[in-house]
Amino acid sequence: MKLGEIHATLQHAASFPARLRDYTRFQIQRMLEQKDFSVATKKELQTALKLLKEQKRLMEKN
Repeated sequence: MKLGEIHATLQHAASFPARLRDYTRFQIQRMLEQKDFSVATKKELQTALKLLKEQKRLMEKN
């Protein structure tokens, strides 16, 4: 699943890393592991990974 495919409610968060919409969880995780910050900052990559991993739990709170 790509980051841009998560629930729209989560995409409206102020800290949502929009430029990572077309990347999958695997790709984002690989960027973090390789310390590749050419597309996004470390914080943006971590936020994107958290959203992808925990989207179900985050939506339950709404």
